[in-house]
Amino acid sequence: MENKHSFSHIEPILIDKNFIRYLNEEQLKVIGAILASNQQKSSFPLSDKSIAFFGGFNDIKIVSNIKKSLEDIGLLKKDMTLDFVNWERNIKK
Repeated sequence: MENKHSFSHIEPILIDKNFIRYLNEEQLKVIGAILASNQQKSSFPLSDKSIAFFGGFNDIKIVSNIKKSLEDIGLLKKDMTLDFVNWERNIKK
């Protein structure tokens, strides 16, 4: 029997070693979900709902709160892009 399902390829997501050092589990899940969602933009536009889906969250309000915490440390920008370069400066203060 032939497989009729077509799945798009998801590239491996490399995690910065300092993510594990400074971020909690929920923040890591949101970062991973944003990166995964960005790879699937044609199927899943980036939104709190897609982040909840990819991160395994049941409540979109939790996603909003976690995103706010990531914005506070400078890792997540308002336009939902990630700042991998400058965020550690904010966390070490």
